[in-house]
Amino acid sequence: MAWVVGSLDDAHWDPTPEMAREANFAKRFRQENPGAAIRVLLIAAPVTHYAHIERPQQLAAVLIGAVRWVMQ
Repeated sequence: MAWVVGSLDDAHWDPTPEMAREANFAKRFRQENPGAAIRVLLIAAPVTHYAHIERPQQLAAVLIGAVRWVMQ
């Protein structure tokens, strides 16, 4: 499971990672699925999860890295 969140994701992003919505989802997911591999990528960049519109090149490596991690 991998979540990717940019700093313009209203109600998802928080500058304190523990307060970010996806970090809390991951915490609950881990409780229900203790053996699952999980990553939450909170990107401190002016992008949303629709970053392909705002910053395609800047976010490409992060998304490719997440896909590679999931495929391992």
